Amino acid sequence: MRAYHHGMAIGLIALAAWLGACGGDSIDLPASDDLADDAAAPDEGDGVGVDADDGIRVERPGRIAFASERDGNREIYVMAVNGDNQRNVTKHPGDDYAPVWSPDGKSIAFVSTRERIPQVFAMDADGAHQRNITNSRHWAYDPAWSPDGRQIALSTTTGGTPGMLHIMKSDGGALRSVNNNARGGPWHEEVHPAWSPDGKTIVYAADGRGANNVLYAVDADGADRRQLTDHQGGDGAPAWSPDGETIAFHRGIGFVPQVHLMDPTGARRRQLTFRPGANGAPTWSPAGDAIAFASTRDGDGDIYTMDVDGSNQRRLTTDPARDSHPAWSR
Repeated sequence: MRAYHHGMAIGLIALAAWLGACGGDSIDLPASDDLADDAAAPDEGDGVGVDADDGIRVERPGRIAFASERDGNREIYVMAVNGDNQRNVTKHPGDDYAPVWSPDGKSIAFVSTRERIPQVFAMDADGAHQRNITNSRHWAYDPAWSPDGRQIALSTTTGGTPGMLHIMKSDGGALRSVNNNARGGPWHEEVHPAWSPDGKTIVYAADGRGANNVLYAVDADGADRRQLTDHQGGDGAPAWSPDGETIAFHRGIGFVPQVHLMDPTGARRRQLTFRPGANGAPTWSPAGDAIAFASTRDGDGDIYTMDVDGSNQRRLTTDPARDSHPAWSR
Protein backbone atom coordinates (compact mmCIF):
# COMPACT_ATOMS: atom_id res chain seq x y z
CA MET A 1 0.00 0.00 0.00
CA ARG A 2 1.49 3.33 -1.03
CA ALA A 3 0.98 5.88 1.70
CA TYR A 4 1.35 9.03 -0.32
CA HIS A 5 0.05 10.00 -3.73
CA HIS A 6 1.17 13.48 -4.79
CA GLY A 7 0.34 14.99 -1.41
CA MET A 8 -3.34 14.09 -1.25
CA ALA A 9 -2.61 11.69 1.60
CA ILE A 10 -0.34 14.12 3.37
CA GLY A 11 0.21 13.22 7.01
CA LEU A 12 -3.00 11.47 7.92
CA ILE A 13 -5.30 13.56 5.79
CA ALA A 14 -7.80 10.69 5.72
CA LEU A 15 -7.07 8.67 8.82
CA ALA A 16 -10.13 6.52 8.41
CA ALA A 17 -8.97 5.53 4.95
CA TRP A 18 -5.94 3.91 6.52
CA LEU A 19 -8.25 1.70 8.56
CA GLY A 20 -10.45 0.84 5.62
CA ALA A 21 -7.44 -0.14 3.54
CA CYS A 22 -6.05 -2.21 6.36
CA GLY A 23 -9.22 -4.14 7.12
CA GLY A 24 -10.94 -2.12 9.81
CA ASP A 25 -10.01 -0.94 13.29
CA SER A 26 -10.19 -4.25 15.14
CA ILE A 27 -6.46 -4.76 14.90
CA ASP A 28 -4.06 -6.29 17.39
CA LEU A 29 -1.05 -4.05 17.03
CA PRO A 30 2.34 -5.70 17.46
CA ALA A 31 5.15 -3.97 19.29
CA SER A 32 7.66 -2.09 17.16
CA ASP A 33 10.47 -4.24 15.86
CA ASP A 34 13.21 -1.85 16.86
CA LEU A 35 12.18 -0.31 20.17
CA ALA A 36 15.26 0.81 22.04
CA ASP A 37 13.74 1.75 25.38
CA ASP A 38 10.08 0.96 25.96
CA ALA A 39 9.06 -2.67 25.58
CA ALA A 40 5.49 -2.09 26.72
CA ALA A 41 2.86 0.58 26.24
CA PRO A 42 2.97 3.42 28.78
CA ASP A 43 0.01 4.23 30.98
CA GLU A 44 -1.74 6.38 28.39
CA GLY A 45 -4.49 7.69 30.66
CA ASP A 46 -7.20 10.10 29.57
CA GLY A 47 -5.89 13.50 30.68
CA VAL A 48 -3.24 15.82 29.36
CA GLY A 49 -0.88 18.02 31.34
CA VAL A 50 -2.02 16.37 34.57
CA ASP A 51 0.52 15.54 37.24
CA ALA A 52 -0.14 12.00 38.41
CA ASP A 53 0.71 12.88 42.02
CA ASP A 54 -1.53 15.88 42.64
CA GLY A 55 -3.95 15.96 39.67
CA ILE A 56 -3.10 19.58 38.87
CA ARG A 57 -3.59 20.48 35.24
CA VAL A 58 -0.63 22.14 33.56
CA GLU A 59 -1.58 24.98 31.22
CA ARG A 60 0.57 24.80 28.09
CA PRO A 61 1.17 27.75 25.75
CA GLY A 62 0.30 28.11 22.10
CA ARG A 63 -2.65 27.22 19.90
CA ILE A 64 -3.41 24.20 17.74
CA ALA A 65 -4.47 24.53 14.10
CA PHE A 66 -6.00 21.53 12.35
CA ALA A 67 -8.05 20.53 9.32
CA SER A 68 -11.69 19.54 9.78
CA GLU A 69 -14.45 18.22 7.54
CA ARG A 70 -17.28 19.29 9.88
CA ASP A 71 -18.48 21.96 7.41
CA GLY A 72 -18.85 19.54 4.50
CA ASN A 73 -15.40 20.27 3.09
CA ARG A 74 -11.95 20.54 4.63
CA GLU A 75 -11.38 23.81 6.47
CA ILE A 76 -8.62 25.09 8.75
CA TYR A 77 -9.64 25.44 12.38
CA VAL A 78 -7.75 26.94 15.31
CA MET A 79 -8.36 26.04 18.96
CA ALA A 80 -6.88 26.50 22.40
CA VAL A 81 -4.47 23.80 23.58
CA ASN A 82 -7.17 22.36 25.86
CA GLY A 83 -9.62 22.03 22.94
CA ASP A 84 -11.69 25.13 23.72
CA ASN A 85 -12.71 27.84 21.25
CA GLN A 86 -12.59 25.80 18.05
CA ARG A 87 -13.23 28.13 15.12
CA ASN A 88 -13.09 27.98 11.34
CA VAL A 89 -10.54 30.49 10.03
CA THR A 90 -10.56 29.73 6.28
CA LYS A 91 -14.30 29.62 5.51
CA HIS A 92 -13.91 28.74 1.84
CA PRO A 93 -15.80 26.15 -0.26
CA GLY A 94 -12.53 24.68 -1.54
CA ASP A 95 -10.57 22.08 0.44
CA ASP A 96 -8.07 23.63 2.88
CA TYR A 97 -5.74 21.38 4.91
CA ALA A 98 -2.20 20.72 6.20
CA PRO A 99 -1.79 23.92 8.27
CA VAL A 100 1.64 24.96 9.61
CA TRP A 101 2.41 27.92 11.84
CA SER A 102 5.00 30.58 11.16
CA PRO A 103 7.67 30.69 13.89
CA ASP A 104 6.22 33.89 15.38
CA GLY A 105 2.70 32.41 15.52
CA LYS A 106 1.25 35.26 13.47
CA SER A 107 0.65 33.39 10.19
CA ILE A 108 -0.45 29.99 8.93
CA ALA A 109 0.56 28.33 5.68
CA PHE A 110 -1.74 25.63 4.34
CA VAL A 111 -2.68 23.68 1.24
CA SER A 112 -5.81 24.57 -0.72
CA THR A 113 -7.55 23.24 -3.82
CA ARG A 114 -9.63 26.40 -4.27
CA GLU A 115 -7.75 27.10 -7.51
CA ARG A 116 -8.35 23.60 -8.88
CA ILE A 117 -5.03 21.93 -8.02
CA PRO A 118 -3.29 21.90 -4.62
CA GLN A 119 -1.38 25.11 -3.94
CA VAL A 120 0.29 26.53 -0.85
CA PHE A 121 -1.54 29.50 0.65
CA ALA A 122 -0.72 31.73 3.60
CA MET A 123 -2.94 33.79 5.88
CA ASP A 124 -2.95 35.67 9.15
CA ALA A 125 -3.62 33.51 12.20
CA ASP A 126 -7.21 34.79 12.33
CA GLY A 127 -7.84 33.85 8.69
CA ALA A 128 -7.36 37.31 7.18
CA HIS A 129 -5.36 37.99 4.02
CA GLN A 130 -5.56 34.53 2.46
CA ARG A 131 -3.29 34.41 -0.60
CA ASN A 132 -1.70 31.90 -2.94
CA ILE A 133 2.07 32.01 -2.45
CA THR A 134 3.07 29.30 -4.94
CA ASN A 135 0.96 30.33 -7.94
CA SER A 136 2.14 27.30 -9.86
CA ARG A 137 0.59 25.27 -12.65
CA HIS A 138 1.95 22.22 -10.82
CA TRP A 139 0.82 20.68 -7.56
CA ALA A 140 2.36 22.27 -4.44
CA TYR A 141 1.80 20.84 -0.96
CA ASP A 142 3.34 19.89 2.40
CA PRO A 143 4.59 23.36 3.45
CA ALA A 144 7.06 23.68 6.33
CA TRP A 145 8.21 27.06 7.63
CA SER A 146 11.93 27.60 8.29
CA PRO A 147 12.82 28.56 11.89
CA ASP A 148 13.70 32.12 10.88
CA GLY A 149 10.39 32.49 9.02
CA ARG A 150 12.07 33.53 5.79
CA GLN A 151 11.64 30.32 3.79
CA ILE A 152 9.16 27.51 3.26
CA ALA A 153 10.09 23.97 2.28
CA LEU A 154 7.44 22.15 0.29
CA SER A 155 6.84 19.33 -2.12
CA THR A 156 5.98 20.11 -5.72
CA THR A 157 5.38 18.28 -8.96
CA THR A 158 7.36 19.76 -11.82
CA GLY A 159 7.47 18.73 -15.45
CA GLY A 160 5.50 15.54 -14.93
CA THR A 161 7.70 14.28 -12.10
CA PRO A 162 6.32 13.13 -8.74
CA GLY A 163 6.57 15.40 -5.71
CA MET A 164 10.08 16.66 -5.05
CA LEU A 165 11.50 18.73 -2.21
CA HIS A 166 11.86 22.46 -2.91
CA ILE A 167 12.46 25.66 -0.95
CA MET A 168 10.97 29.09 -1.62
CA LYS A 169 10.78 32.46 0.11
CA SER A 170 7.90 32.60 2.57
CA ASP A 171 6.23 35.42 0.63
CA GLY A 172 6.45 33.54 -2.66
CA GLY A 173 8.85 33.50 -5.57
CA ALA A 174 11.01 30.99 -7.39
CA LEU A 175 11.42 27.41 -6.21
CA ARG A 176 14.85 25.93 -5.51
CA SER A 177 15.26 22.17 -5.74
CA VAL A 178 16.91 20.62 -2.69
CA ASN A 179 17.80 17.15 -3.94
CA ASN A 180 17.80 17.69 -7.71
CA ASN A 181 15.95 14.38 -7.81
CA ALA A 182 14.90 13.18 -11.24
CA ARG A 183 12.18 10.66 -11.96
CA GLY A 184 13.68 7.20 -12.04
CA GLY A 185 16.19 7.92 -9.28
CA PRO A 186 16.26 6.08 -5.97
CA TRP A 187 13.50 8.33 -4.54
CA HIS A 188 10.12 8.45 -6.21
CA GLU A 189 8.30 11.08 -4.14
CA GLU A 190 9.60 13.40 -1.41
CA VAL A 191 7.04 14.60 1.13
CA HIS A 192 6.58 15.85 4.71
CA PRO A 193 9.61 18.17 5.03
CA ALA A 194 10.46 19.40 8.55
CA TRP A 195 13.22 21.87 9.45
CA SER A 196 15.61 21.36 12.34
CA PRO A 197 15.37 24.18 14.92
CA ASP A 198 18.73 25.58 13.80
CA GLY A 199 17.56 25.68 10.17
CA LYS A 200 20.50 23.63 8.91
CA THR A 201 18.77 20.31 8.20
CA ILE A 202 15.51 19.12 6.66
CA VAL A 203 14.12 15.69 7.43
CA TYR A 204 11.50 14.29 5.05
CA ALA A 205 9.81 11.10 3.88
CA ALA A 206 10.55 9.49 0.53
CA ASP A 207 9.14 6.42 -1.17
CA GLY A 208 11.54 4.51 -3.38
CA ARG A 209 10.13 2.56 -6.30
CA GLY A 210 8.25 -0.43 -4.95
CA ALA A 211 9.43 0.40 -1.45
CA ASN A 212 7.82 1.79 1.67
CA ASN A 213 8.25 5.35 2.81
CA VAL A 214 11.42 5.93 4.80
CA LEU A 215 12.87 9.04 6.42
CA TYR A 216 15.87 10.94 5.10
CA ALA A 217 17.77 14.00 6.26
CA VAL A 218 19.51 16.51 4.03
CA ASP A 219 21.33 19.76 4.63
CA ALA A 220 19.19 22.73 3.66
CA ASP A 221 21.59 23.46 0.79
CA GLY A 222 21.10 19.93 -0.58
CA ALA A 223 24.37 18.48 0.70
CA ASP A 224 24.94 15.33 2.77
CA ARG A 225 21.72 13.42 2.13
CA ARG A 226 21.41 10.40 4.45
CA GLN A 227 18.83 7.75 5.23
CA LEU A 228 17.49 7.61 8.81
CA THR A 229 15.01 4.73 8.78
CA ASP A 230 14.34 1.51 6.90
CA HIS A 231 11.05 -0.06 7.95
CA GLN A 232 8.68 -2.26 5.97
CA GLY A 233 5.59 -0.62 7.45
CA GLY A 234 6.54 2.84 6.18
CA ASP A 235 7.50 6.04 8.05
CA GLY A 236 6.20 9.57 7.60
CA ALA A 237 5.26 12.99 9.03
CA PRO A 238 8.53 13.78 10.86
CA ALA A 239 8.57 16.65 13.35
CA TRP A 240 11.61 18.02 15.23
CA SER A 241 11.43 18.72 18.95
CA PRO A 242 12.08 22.38 19.84
CA ASP A 243 15.51 21.50 21.29
CA GLY A 244 16.50 19.59 18.16
CA GLU A 245 17.30 16.43 20.10
CA THR A 246 14.36 14.26 19.02
CA ILE A 247 12.24 13.60 15.93
CA ALA A 248 8.63 12.45 16.26
CA PHE A 249 7.11 10.58 13.32
CA HIS A 250 4.49 7.97 12.53
CA ARG A 251 5.45 4.42 11.62
CA GLY A 252 3.26 1.70 10.15
CA ILE A 253 2.87 -1.12 12.66
CA GLY A 254 0.97 -3.80 10.81
CA PHE A 255 0.56 -0.98 8.21
CA VAL A 256 -1.37 1.09 10.76
CA PRO A 257 0.43 4.33 11.74
CA GLN A 258 1.62 4.75 15.33
CA VAL A 259 3.56 7.68 16.80
CA HIS A 260 7.26 7.04 17.45
CA LEU A 261 10.30 9.03 18.57
CA MET A 262 13.93 8.75 17.51
CA ASP A 263 17.19 10.65 17.72
CA PRO A 264 18.13 12.87 14.74
CA THR A 265 20.51 10.13 13.58
CA GLY A 266 17.68 7.58 13.47
CA ALA A 267 18.84 5.82 16.64
CA ARG A 268 16.87 4.99 19.81
CA ARG A 269 13.49 4.56 18.15
CA ARG A 270 10.63 4.09 20.59
CA GLN A 271 6.87 3.79 20.22
CA LEU A 272 4.45 6.14 22.03
CA THR A 273 0.97 5.08 20.87
CA PHE A 274 -0.36 1.54 21.00
CA ARG A 275 -4.12 2.03 20.68
CA PRO A 276 -6.05 0.27 17.88
CA GLY A 277 -6.67 2.60 14.99
CA ALA A 278 -4.30 4.97 13.25
CA ASN A 279 -2.28 7.44 15.32
CA GLY A 280 0.00 9.86 13.50
CA ALA A 281 0.89 13.34 12.21
CA PRO A 282 2.66 14.38 15.45
CA THR A 283 3.43 18.01 16.31
CA TRP A 284 5.38 19.30 19.33
CA SER A 285 4.38 21.74 22.05
CA PRO A 286 6.58 24.87 22.32
CA ALA A 287 8.32 23.50 25.43
CA GLY A 288 8.83 20.04 23.92
CA ASP A 289 7.00 18.36 26.79
CA ALA A 290 3.89 17.28 24.86
CA ILE A 291 2.80 16.13 21.41
CA ALA A 292 -0.48 16.66 19.56
CA PHE A 293 -1.48 14.02 17.02
CA ALA A 294 -4.40 12.72 14.95
CA SER A 295 -6.13 9.43 15.79
CA THR A 296 -9.03 7.25 14.65
CA ARG A 297 -9.28 5.32 17.92
CA ASP A 298 -12.80 6.64 18.60
CA GLY A 299 -14.17 5.73 15.18
CA ASP A 300 -13.47 8.96 13.33
CA GLY A 301 -10.47 11.26 12.99
CA ASP A 302 -9.84 13.46 16.03
CA ILE A 303 -7.02 15.50 17.54
CA TYR A 304 -5.34 14.32 20.74
CA THR A 305 -2.48 15.43 22.96
CA MET A 306 -0.11 13.40 25.12
CA ASP A 307 2.95 13.88 27.26
CA VAL A 308 6.24 13.23 25.51
CA ASP A 309 6.52 9.79 27.14
CA GLY A 310 3.15 8.73 25.68
CA SER A 311 1.17 9.15 28.90
CA ASN A 312 -1.88 11.33 29.57
CA GLN A 313 -3.45 10.95 26.13
CA ARG A 314 -6.49 13.21 25.86
CA ARG A 315 -9.02 13.81 23.09
CA LEU A 316 -9.46 17.47 22.12
CA THR A 317 -11.98 17.32 19.27
CA THR A 318 -15.23 15.34 19.41
CA ASP A 319 -17.08 16.37 16.26
CA PRO A 320 -18.25 13.28 14.31
CA ALA A 321 -16.60 14.65 11.16
CA ARG A 322 -12.95 13.90 10.52
CA ASP A 323 -10.29 16.16 12.07
CA SER A 324 -6.63 15.82 11.02
CA HIS A 325 -3.31 17.63 10.47
CA PRO A 326 -2.68 19.19 13.89
CA ALA A 327 -0.06 21.94 14.13
CA TRP A 328 1.00 23.48 17.46
CA SER A 329 2.04 27.14 17.43
CA ARG A 330 5.24 28.21 19.16
